[in-house]
Amino acid sequence: MSAFRHPARDLKRIIAALLVLAAALITAGSLTGWFWLLGVGVWALMAAFLLEFTFSP
Repeated sequence: MSAFRHPARDLKRIIAALLVLAAALITAGSLTGWFWLLGVGVWALMAAFLLEFTFSP
């Protein structure tokens, strides 16, 4: 493994983690009927898309 870490790879991992988190929160919020959990999932999804649109090459 090299000592140099590419920032784009780290950003893709963060975006992927946000998408997985958003999917889990939206699913859990819709199944339980907790709208605050659904809202947090939607905000995580928006953050992932904004990061993707802002930092895409």
